[in-house]
Amino acid sequence: VESLSDSSIHAPVVLVIDELDRCRPSYAIELLEVAKHLFDVRGIVFILGMHAGQLEHSVSAVYGQKFDGLSYLRRFVTRSYSLKRVSRNALVKSLAATKSLPINRLEFHPCEVDGRDEADGLNLISAYLDAFDISVRDTERFVDALEVLLALTGSAKLILPYLVPVLARNFAPPALGPFPEWTAFGDKINFYIRNERTESAKIINARALAEKFNAYTGSNINTLRESQPIRGQDILLDWYLHCDTTCQRLNIQLARPMNYRELCNSVGRFSSTASG
Repeated sequence: VESLSDSSIHAPVVLVIDELDRCRPSYAIELLEVAKHLFDVRGIVFILGMHAGQLEHSVSAVYGQKFDGLSYLRRFVTRSYSLKRVSRNALVKSLAATKSLPINRLEFHPCEVDGRDEADGLNLISAYLDAFDISVRDTERFVDALEVLLALTGSAKLILPYLVPVLARNFAPPALGPFPEWTAFGDKINFYIRNERTESAKIINARALAEKFNAYTGSNINTLRESQPIRGQDILLDWYLHCDTTCQRLNIQLARPMNYRELCNSVGRFSSTASG
């Protein structure tokens, strides 16, 4: 630091260490202790970018569960600042714009989210990610995976309220449970399914809708076609079969609704962002 007085660089020297919480626990602690004991001199400032709660767990992993990780970390931190949580909608829209995602290929019926009418596909995707309690970092990974998925399916139209939950489940916390046995949704996302023949509409929540499509996937497609009632009586089945027929006509097999799980698994073979 003293030698800087004869150069164009002036104290303080600021060293930034980011994502410390993602390091191996023993390495993170060793780095903190080195920074504290070897560089604890006037004119050198460390800025640590980290998830403090995660790093606290790392400390406990090294010194034992009963060790006070928070008090330990306070030995190294003079001042702390918490960043404002990023808006999920803003993040998803920014990422989608950067990648020029063809979101119009993801179809959905009119719906409401938290009691408010929603007609924006990206806002709806954000609502699903909220319901799955997906982290900000995994939100970026999800959008990367969605980009690959859309590239794999050409120009085919895809069923948003079935495909997005199947893909999102790969990034959700394990405690959520297996697809489609989710407890996260409740009535947060509701769709208006309108019957044009009778001009009536019914409301179905996101979980029930996905379970319906999942049941179709578990059935033989030819049996579904044979059992299909007069067109317009079962809107969801009409939608499912229409998408299936269109994808077969386009010869894009992965885009058929019955293949959504395989499609989402395929993302992992083309991109390192999917957790599988």
